[in-house]
Amino acid sequence: AGIGRGVAELCAHEGAAVIVAYRSVPGGEATARAIHDAGGRGRFVQTDVADEASAANAVAQAVSEFGSLTGLVNCAGIYPRATIEETTVELWDQIMAVNLRGPFLMCRAAVPAMRAAGGGSIINVTSTNAYSGWSNLFAYSTSKGGLLVMTRNLSRGLARDRIRANALNPGW
Repeated sequence: AGIGRGVAELCAHEGAAVIVAYRSVPGGEATARAIHDAGGRGRFVQTDVADEASAANAVAQAVSEFGSLTGLVNCAGIYPRATIEETTVELWDQIMAVNLRGPFLMCRAAVPAMRAAGGGSIINVTSTNAYSGWSNLFAYSTSKGGLLVMTRNLSRGLARDRIRANALNPGW
């Protein structure tokens, strides 16, 4: 949905084969269908990015379906509003699972496939909140700040493997 769907459709339009790794079956299938209807190559794989096996399966399906993996866009994110006082441990864990653990698991699964392909590109969708935050987006802003630091570490650590890592920081 939203940015993720736009990215998937644009990548397919530019000639990339796309795995739509999305939690929602109707939304993921609709995006894959739109890619196919526009003449692109796309397939939906239901994915919970916060689950290690599910993330690994999405990468395995990409390699199986298309022969290699050279690009990954981590776009899943949730942003429930809560101040520090309103943020329960459960809410904190839920936001961190999707917004920070998910990209970690997807990158960890994708990097070996990108190395095997001779390189690739990782794009992590963070947020302008990674820099400044809002009091009512306490956990969200913290997760996006963590994702920004993770991206910097990936960039430095994977450059020798011809794998780029960049952050995209949209605002509201």
